[in-house]
Formats: sequence, structure tokens, C-alpha cells
Amino acid sequence: MEEPDLGLEGATPILLPTPENIDEHFGRGPGSKATREVFHNPAMNGSRTRSVLLMHRLFELERLPKGTLRALDGLGASGIRARRWLNELPEEMAQRIDAHVCDILPTSLEWARQNQERFDDRGALTLIEGDLRARVLNNGWHWIDVDPFGSPVTFLDPVIQAFARTGILE
Repeated sequence: MEEPDLGLEGATPILLPTPENIDEHFGRGPGSKATREVFHNPAMNGSRTRSVLLMHRLFELERLPKGTLRALDGLGASGIRARRWLNELPEEMAQRIDAHVCDILPTSLEWARQNQERFDDRGALTLIEGDLRARVLNNGWHWIDVDPFGSPVTFLDPVIQAFARTGILE
């Protein structure tokens, strides 16, 4: 078995399985589901950075719940978005996040778990295996990220139903 690829996104390190082949964009364009056993789209790095910045700003403005923020990386794959929330926000903000990663593929969640353990992220990740449309409905989420490979339309109804009284959908 080949050594996994070590990468850095923002200030968060990540190990990913070595690609089986090089995609047509040489790693710079949209990700391909066919190149790795765990989907990772490097072109969405900016979106994940904006997610961290938005969460930081809303904590500063006190627009988020005073206590624990229940946050879900809905189609989490490698779990990098949730790990970035925990690693890149100031510690007092990160400690308030109850971070969850949902993915339908057990292999993806295993990579998220291994990255969490290897890099000793601040805070814990709760891993949820299954279809987001069914697993999201244990209501009370304050923050849900839905970043599908394709249209988000099929996820919108259950995700909106799953929010607490106030929530952020990104």
C-alpha cells in the first residue's frame, strides 16, 4: 500500500489516499470522484476558507447560540471542513462547536477519523454514517454545510427541517 498524500489546507493538515491516476486538471481544478477512494475537491478550498471566516465573524458578532453550536459538515467526505472549523478558529470559539461529519461512505469517515486522531485536532468530531437526507433529521442543528458534487436541491427540504430555531445553511 502506498503512503497517503500529506496536504495542508488553510492551517489544517490532511492525509488523503494517493490518487489512482492524475485527473485532467493536474490537481488544480474540480475534484474527480474517480481519482481517490475518498472524494476531495481542491477547487473548493476557497469555499471551506470562507466557511471558517463566516463562522468566526458570526461568533464575534454574537449571532450564533450562546452555548454549544451544533455544526454539521453534511456531505463531509474527508471531513476537512469540520476539522478546519476546529483547528482554525480561536480556541474559545472552537471549544463551543459540537462538530459532526456525515457521509454515506464508511471509507470516507475512516479517513476523517484517522486524520482527527493523527493530527490531534482541537475538539472532537462525531462521525455519522448514512444518507444526509435521513441522518440530518435529528433536529436542532445551528450550522449545516451542504456541498454536493452536483445540485443541492434534493438535500434542501430535510436540511431546512433539521434546523434549530435559528441556523446557517451554507
